[in-house]
Formats: sequence, C-alpha cells, structure tokens
Amino acid sequence: MENKDIIAVNSVGDSENQCVAGGEHQRSPLQTYSEIDLTQNPIKVIVTGDITVSAELDGIGLTIGEYTYGGNQWEYGYSSAEFADGKVYGSIEPNIFKGSKITSLAVGQSVDPSSQMILLHILWISFSIGLSQSTIKLTINNSTYTLNPVEGNTYYYIELPTNDSSLILWMQSQVGKTIPVIIQ
Repeated sequence: MENKDIIAVNSVGDSENQCVAGGEHQRSPLQTYSEIDLTQNPIKVIVTGDITVSAELDGIGLTIGEYTYGGNQWEYGYSSAEFADGKVYGSIEPNIFKGSKITSLAVGQSVDPSSQMILLHILWISFSIGLSQSTIKLTINNSTYTLNPVEGNTYYYIELPTNDSSLILWMQSQVGKTIPVIIQ
C-alpha cells in the first residue's frame, strides 16, 4: 500500500495503538506503510485517501481424487467433467484464478501396458478461459513448478522427468486429503 494518509488504529502487538485504561485508544501520528503482511500482523486501518491493494499469490485447497483410464494412465488431483470423460474427481476451493474457473489441476502418469515402463509424468492446470500469463507457478508439497501455456493460455503444463515419480507418488499418498497449493 502506498499512501501517506493511512492511520493504524489497532495494530496487534503495537504498543502505541493499544487501548489504555478507560477504553480510550492512543493513536500514533500518521504513519506510511509500504507493505503490510496481514497474515503475520493483523491490522485495522482507517483510509483517508486513495489506496491501492494488490496480491501476487493465490492459495487454494486441493482435495485429491484419483482417476484411472485405459488401464495404464492415472491422474491425481482435481478434474471437472469436461476433462475426465464426464466424471468429476477431487475438488478445489476457491476454483477461480485471475477471473477464470480452474477446470483441472492434476499430475498424471502414463505407463506402457506391455512393458509397464513409465512413458510420461505431467503436471497441469487448465482454465475455462485463457489467461494473459506467460507462465504459471504452482507450489505443491514445498516444491515450485513453472508451467508453460498451450491452447490459447487455457492450459499450462510441465513434463516431469520420467525417472522422478516423487510428485505423483506423494499425490497418490494424499488421495482424499486436502492439500494447500499456491498459484502465481
């Protein structure tokens, strides 16, 4: 926030703004705040001028579902009916990012049916309408992945190394649980 006309009225842990005997508040002089992390320092403010608020990160709760098809392909995460042969598995909340509905957020694995060798690991997120993002970063299980767009920026993905099953095995172990995912 960039505004010289913001007064902190009751900042948690700020001794200058705590109530004193008799219920009166002591107020410090006008203070300028360039950044306030409300998750770490909740604050109540009175705005007496223009204010700009922005955020870069959006957190969602992903309840992981499991979907198999063709006997040799597995997906873990969330997909709406249009991405899972008319079925919905998993859930996601909130399901909107940058004004577009999230239609799928999953990790998938394909296995050759005859040799049982892993052919592909992929992590993707898809949206109902295109976004202006050149890439999307997903943070899952403390790892951040940069996904690239296809199909008019409605679908972002990254192909994971076929010899690294860590993400898909972790997602498989979380089926039915809700995990935090950060999208940016």
